[in-house]
Amino acid sequence: MSSLYRFITNSLRQSPARTFEMYRKLDDAKWGRLVGTDELGNRYYENLKERYGRERWYIPGAKRSEMDASQVPPRWHAWLHRSTDEVPKATAEEDAAAMH
Repeated sequence: MSSLYRFITNSLRQSPARTFEMYRKLDDAKWGRLVGTDELGNRYYENLKERYGRERWYIPGAKRSEMDASQVPPRWHAWLHRSTDEVPKATAEEDAAAMH
């Protein structure tokens, strides 16, 4: 799918506010199914119609100036990078303990 076509179709599938947030935080317009959230407010999405490697992503709960890749808990990191296909169901305490 061409980049412009993908950007336009994904932008039209959601509200302008959601598209703006997505583009501001990811520099991309994506659309997919929300599969979960973590205790930091990160929201994790999946769209299996995207090409391999781009089908899973997250929207950080932090402001753009405070975003950091270390703010992704280990269980979600494994899911994002396809180490597992099982969506994490860990508690906030388990994720917080694993990150320290």
